[in-house]
Amino acid sequence: DPGLMRNVKQALDRLHPRYRLPVILKDVEGFSQEEIATMLKLPVGTVKARISRGREYLRRWLEEGREIKNRGEENEGYGLKLPDD
Repeated sequence: DPGLMRNVKQALDRLHPRYRLPVILKDVEGFSQEEIATMLKLPVGTVKARISRGREYLRRWLEEGREIKNRGEENEGYGLKLPDD
């Protein structure tokens, strides 16, 4: 469905880079969490958490039609402070 693909791309584009890159590397590029951890020089647990949170933000946006507004490091768009991971 072209409309769904457009919505997914929009959501990815608006997702905070902290979450976007791990999600793309895992779900689009097919890298393992261990490979992503090595690439990003992060602990595997941090990568797992960022993938999980990124997917959750995408799911909410797609299900609820909410627009993720990237407001910088302190805010991922739902009025929540980003965790220090």
